[in-house]
Parts: sequence; C-alpha cells; structure tokens
Amino acid sequence: MYHIHPYIGQPIEPESCFRNIKFNHGFKRFHLKSARKTKVEWVLVSLAHNLRKYVANKAKVRGKYAQSMIKVIEEALLKAAVQLEKGSDRAWPAAAS
Repeated sequence: MYHIHPYIGQPIEPESCFRNIKFNHGFKRFHLKSARKTKVEWVLVSLAHNLRKYVANKAKVRGKYAQSMIKVIEEALLKAAVQLEKGSDRAWPAAAS
C-alpha cells in the first residue's frame, strides 16, 4: 500500500523496514511462543536491523571522509610539485633539526 507524502508528492512505503527484515534478512516467523518472549525476539530483530543500517551509514561516511582526505593530500602534493618546478625551496616544510 502506497501513501503520498504531503510535501514531496512522492510515494512512501510504511512497511519497507518489515519487508527488508523479512526478505533480505530471512526473518520469516517468531520462534518463541509467549507474548513476552515474542516481544523480546522482535526487539532483538529490530535492533539487528537498526545496527545494520547504522554500520552501513558509518561505512558510507567513512568512505566519504577517506575520499576527502585523499583529495586534500593529493592537492597538497600537487601544490608542492608545482612549487618545485618553479624552483622554489619552500615547496616542502622545513624538517626540524
């Protein structure tokens, strides 16, 4: 069942997390029988789902951070190489003696 987001105008799927848990992570049914145990089992399943999302997001953020650090380092090396080509002695920071 699709709903339309009032501000964006795009469809929203309210059960996407349940579908993800069921199909992608293989949770088909509860294995414990009492209501209390079923609640605990669902809390563990949803906790695992949220941890997967958290780890995936952290990996994406770290990847972006690593990419930005590589870009900064490459720019610094390129700037130093350009200064060396110009004959400047100040291309690299002076080593502490």
